[in-house]
Amino acid sequence: MSILKNIFGGINKKNAIIKYGTVDDWKKASSSQLNEYRKNIEMGIENGQLTSPMLGRFLIVVGDSEQGEEILYQAIQDDIEGANGDYVDTISYYYMKKGKYNSSAKNDKWFDRWIKAGEKCVENGEENAEVRLADIYKSCYNIADPEFDKIASRITTLYQVAVKKHQRKGALNYGLFILDKIGTEEFKLINPKQYRNWEDAEPYLMQALKDEKSTKYREYAYESICWFYLEYIKRALDTSIQYYFEQKNLDGLSSIILKNKKNVLDNIKYCGEMLPSIESSLNNYVIHFEFLLIADKLRKIDDYEIICDCYARQINKKLFTNISNKIDKEKCIDEITKFFLENQEQFTTNGTDYSTAFYEFINRRNIIVES
Repeated sequence: MSILKNIFGGINKKNAIIKYGTVDDWKKASSSQLNEYRKNIEMGIENGQLTSPMLGRFLIVVGDSEQGEEILYQAIQDDIEGANGDYVDTISYYYMKKGKYNSSAKNDKWFDRWIKAGEKCVENGEENAEVRLADIYKSCYNIADPEFDKIASRITTLYQVAVKKHQRKGALNYGLFILDKIGTEEFKLINPKQYRNWEDAEPYLMQALKDEKSTKYREYAYESICWFYLEYIKRALDTSIQYYFEQKNLDGLSSIILKNKKNVLDNIKYCGEMLPSIESSLNNYVIHFEFLLIADKLRKIDDYEIICDCYARQINKKLFTNISNKIDKEKCIDEITKFFLENQEQFTTNGTDYSTAFYEFINRRNIIVES
């Protein structure tokens, strides 16, 4: 959020920040400090060093939202340069602070003004205006909303412009919009014409790796592309369960999982705080698939058919909601692990091998079983 519009009279930016404060300064200031900041801001506006939206922002940050919004909106009416952007940024901050940067904002008295200001920013060609407005629409409208059909088209248009302009988070958020909303089966049922295949998100997420290279969203961009490749793996795993019961060959799915596993590993080192979760999900999916490969061979032995089938059905219980299993998943894993360790050569012929995560898992499992 920009805090200064114009600095005149030989006042440099550093001194101005000290004098007027920043959002972070205001949030942690004492009452006496806030009074001093307000006095300085009002004097700055009076002598032409600041414009009125500065005071509006200050008031909203320190809790006087009604007066702050009134000042910000009046600045729009007075056609002050940048007033629409100031309004959008500050009300966005307010909604985030109040936990209302979501569908609940639509019921707020300032929502229409917020949207109109955002559209005006786009019309005026302001920096990052398209991605900012698209993010607002995306956050405030859900697929089930009756207006979403129309809004989805507007969001898509805004993001596409943002992508072409390489706006901050433009490609990233467009890719996520495809994954989370217009690329879902739920949206496909409602509006098949506007539906995009979830895989269409990939080029935008890839562009985001370049666009966000020097921004604070770099790690988030890498995390997003990793989750995208994990979605490939998850879907391949679900398909492999179906193939297992249809007794189809799993080799093709194995190739898909290995390819996307490599894609995750190529990008995971650049991730931030989500790295452990991504790594855990990757290992979980791969280990389940490798157990399924073993189960696919092991079920040919009569005593193990029920064990293997019960295991396969419990990898993703959502696929078999109406079927009860005679053997608990953990028991199935124990039995499959035991057989594998006792007959390992049968499962590693013809160059077949398993992941490090798989071997670590079964060795831990074996120690637990033996103890």
